[in-house]
Amino acid sequence: MKVNATLVTIHIFLEYVAAFFVIKNVRKNDQIPQSSRVFMYGAVGMLIISSIGPFALGGIASQGLRESAIFEMAIYFYLHFQYNGWLYLLLVGMFLFMLHKKKVKYSEKMMRYSFWIYFIALFPGYFLSILWYGFGAFGIVFAIVGALGQLVGVLLFIMTVIQSDRQLKLAVSHIIYVHIYGVLILLAMKSLLELGLLHSSFATVIYETRSVVIAYLHLTLLGFISLFILAQFYMTRIVQEDHPLVKLGSYLFVIGFALNELALFFSALFSWLGLGTLAGQNLILLLASFCLLFAILFMWTSLFGKRQNFLE
Repeated sequence: MKVNATLVTIHIFLEYVAAFFVIKNVRKNDQIPQSSRVFMYGAVGMLIISSIGPFALGGIASQGLRESAIFEMAIYFYLHFQYNGWLYLLLVGMFLFMLHKKKVKYSEKMMRYSFWIYFIALFPGYFLSILWYGFGAFGIVFAIVGALGQLVGVLLFIMTVIQSDRQLKLAVSHIIYVHIYGVLILLAMKSLLELGLLHSSFATVIYETRSVVIAYLHLTLLGFISLFILAQFYMTRIVQEDHPLVKLGSYLFVIGFALNELALFFSALFSWLGLGTLAGQNLILLLASFCLLFAILFMWTSLFGKRQNFLE
């Protein structure tokens, strides 16, 4: 337990170092457009806020409340402000900066609206993660406001990118273009799935079905976040999308991600319908894991012996 607590504390302070690094570099770079800047600053704010969750866990556990609902709430607090706050806002901010560097024009005004609506909605949106506790009408209202606000913010971002479609297609390769739209589709799916939590009976089934919770987390991390990072690696030439190993790695990653999601969701579906377990579920998940592993290895191998140019 002490080892885990130490590692968590070290991780949190490393996050603070990352926050300082982001702020320092954003402040001294006058080429970053205002819309991108506010997303990055907002991301740092969410990173710091999310750290309240892990710090609270120690105090809660010391009071003998490790098995209580408040302990789980602290965990969901951290996850919500990490996934939906820090990671989402930082990646969008970086993406807007890359579009600016590549001379792709987009609506600054629309993106500022997207940021503020989404940023404000993050706070009541936390109730989406803890509706299982039963906060009554108060919690439901906050969850609805949060869910709708986050959805509107996401849709404004997606619409802004779509409006710049013609310029985007000319500025990036076909592979990057497809990746970007794949990310937008996954982001839309993620946001729409969160609305399902507002239906009490549906939400109860989701909270009580482990495979669905894992599938959602993987949709966010392996799907939206990982592919968004990969698309940005392509755009900055950290990873060269036309390299044979990278192409193979990309295909394997998508296959592994798809197999993982299908196995988890169909496992939940079989359980809901009373059909038992999905035949070969563990084998499919194992195959998906190998696909993801080799995808990463191929991409890393492609980096050796090459110098990269970042946004030049």
